Amino acid sequence: MTKPTLSLAILLAISSHTAQAENQPDNYSNSYQHEAEVSFLESDFTSDGIINASYEFHFKPLEANNKPLVLGSFFNQSSSLSFGYSNTDIITSYQASGEYVFDSKWFVGGSYQRINQENNWVSPDSEDAWSLSAGKYLNDNTLIAINFTQNSNDEHEIGNNHESKFDYTNRLYSAHYLQFFPLESTAGIFLNATYGYSTYKSDSYNDYPFYYDEQQRYKSYSTNDSKTHLFIAKADWFITNAWSVGIAANYINNEYTYVSNRNIVMEDNTLGPMVESRSKFDATTFEYGIGTQYFWQFSRYFSLKAKIEQLWQERDVDRPQGYSYSESDDELSIGLAVNARF
Repeated sequence: MTKPTLSLAILLAISSHTAQAENQPDNYSNSYQHEAEVSFLESDFTSDGIINASYEFHFKPLEANNKPLVLGSFFNQSSSLSFGYSNTDIITSYQASGEYVFDSKWFVGGSYQRINQENNWVSPDSEDAWSLSAGKYLNDNTLIAINFTQNSNDEHEIGNNHESKFDYTNRLYSAHYLQFFPLESTAGIFLNATYGYSTYKSDSYNDYPFYYDEQQRYKSYSTNDSKTHLFIAKADWFITNAWSVGIAANYINNEYTYVSNRNIVMEDNTLGPMVESRSKFDATTFEYGIGTQYFWQFSRYFSLKAKIEQLWQERDVDRPQGYSYSESDDELSIGLAVNARF
C-alpha cells in the first residue's frame, strides 16, 4: 500500500467515529488552557517530510463545546503564548510568539523565528525573522488584522584566495479577514482571506581568482530586487465540529530585477573593463486546491488529527529581454498529528 493510500485509509477510519466526536462522554476535556501537538507532514516537495512540535498557553480557558474543534483559539479570543519547532532535511526553525487581547477585543501580537539552513550550498546558512500584528475581534465570529514581517541577514566570508559578502532584507505587509458562519444543518463555514505585499532586496560582492589564471581576479557586484502581490482565499465547510472539507485559491504576482557588474583585476592590479548585465521579468502564479481534515478526540486529553490536500499550480513567466514560458505543477500533502489539550 502506498503512503497516500495508507494515510487516506487512516483518515477514513477515524472519520467513522464522527458520532463519538460529536457526542463526547462527559469525562472528555471540553475546557483547556494548554495545547501541545506533534505532527508530521509529507508532500511531493519534501523528500523526508516536515516534523513540527508546538505548545500554546491560553490565559483564559477555552471552551470546545458546540464549535469546530480546530478553531478553538479563534473562538476563545484571549491572550496567549506559543512556541514551535520545525525540522526538514535542510531547515530547522524555532519560533516564539504571543498575543495580548484587550477588554475592547482589540489585540496586538508579535513573534520571533530563528531559521538554520543545514546545506552548505545555501547562503546564508541562518536567518532571523520577526513580526508584529494588530487587529480586532468584531464579534464572536469575525476577526480583522494587519501584520508586518521582516527577515534579514548578512554574511562576510574571507578565505585564502577569495572574499564574499551577501546581505538581504525581505519585508511582508499583509491584511487578514476571518469569519465563521454558523449553519443549522451543519456546523458552519469558515472563510479566510489575505492580501499581502512583499519586497525583497539583496546585495552581493565576490572577489575570487580567474578560473584559468590565478594572477588575475574577478570582482563582481550584484543586486536583486523583487516586489510581490499575493491574494489568498480559503473556505472550509465544517460538516461536523470534527470534519471539514475545503477549497483554496492563491494568486501571486512577482516583479524581478537583477543587475550584475563584473570587473577583471589584471596582474598589475588595474581594473579591466566593467561588464554589466541586467534582467527583468514578471511571473504570475495561480494556485488552487482542495482538502479535507478530521479531528478525532479519542480520550479525555488526547486527539488524532489528519488532513489531505491536493494543490495545482499554473505559472506564467514574461521576460521582455528573452523568452517567455508557462509551466504547471501539482502537489499532494498528507499530515498526521497527535494533539493534547488539558
